[in-house]
Amino acid sequence: IIFLSFDDFLFRGYQEILIFSFFIFLSKNFHIYTLNKKSANLLICFICLNLIPWIKHEGFLFVLVFTFSMLFLFRYFSKKFEIITFVGLTWALIFLKNFIFYKYLDLNLVHGGGNKIIGDFNQIFEFISIFSFGLIISIIKYKIWIFIFISFYFFSTTKLLSNNEKFFNKFFKVNLIFFLLLLIGIYYNLYINSSLDFKWWIDTTLDRLIYSYSGIFVIMIMLTINNIKNYNLK
Repeated sequence: IIFLSFDDFLFRGYQEILIFSFFIFLSKNFHIYTLNKKSANLLICFICLNLIPWIKHEGFLFVLVFTFSMLFLFRYFSKKFEIITFVGLTWALIFLKNFIFYKYLDLNLVHGGGNKIIGDFNQIFEFISIFSFGLIISIIKYKIWIFIFISFYFFSTTKLLSNNEKFFNKFFKVNLIFFLLLLIGIYYNLYINSSLDFKWWIDTTLDRLIYSYSGIFVIMIMLTINNIKNYNLK
């Protein structure tokens, strides 16, 4: 994983490597929880997830993606009260953090933003072009995403999956869709409201955002490798 995720800038004081690591621990224990239903593993998930917003401000957006994914697939969880408690307490901590920073440090972590709507086709085309190109470059830069997409393909085509692994495939697909919608929303807002050049935002932030969240999918790579290994042994 270190070789897959290595980037020189990440070892110069950036917090993305730490967020990436927390997501690995979160994903691992969430996988274990779906297998054994032990509350201790869910508690570890809770701790890992709720430390992320304290590492970087935009971490609370990652938290929302993960918790919304849990609610979207809520019917598949057997211990529904634990999931509701997990999500409810997580949202309460997000509110508490934002309240503390706004009330006592005079920092608005949401940053407001405008309510402009793009109506010009050329503007929409420019946004889609710059964002899509930046996303492709970021994925190529962090080659771990290539393995993530291979894992998604394997999970979607193989018949060697257990019911738990099928659930994971569904859960991570929902995560990926919500994460992509989050990125589109963030950069749409920057495109129409920021005084800085939009390409600057793409060049300096997009790659680090997709790197940070990629840790959540590492468990899929491990499961794919194990399934392929078991298939070859048969």
